[in-house]
Amino acid sequence: SKTNGTLLWQKGSIGTLSSTAVYDNEFIYVASGNNLLYKINAADGTVINTFTAASALNLAPLLYGESLYVTSSSGVL
Repeated sequence: SKTNGTLLWQKGSIGTLSSTAVYDNEFIYVASGNNLLYKINAADGTVINTFTAASALNLAPLLYGESLYVTSSSGVL
């Protein structure tokens, strides 16, 4: 919770997480070692969408303006 720091929800089964997630107002973007980038509703933990990369996503995504960038372990941006 932004207001008091209490746990709102937790998410299992989204692979190995090796990097920091990105928060953007109502969504959290999480890069996972299972080749998936998750777009998660920050309020309730619902997975809104996923993107499948060719290899593991072990680095933190970068949000710049309205664009989100992520690099896979094979070096693809």
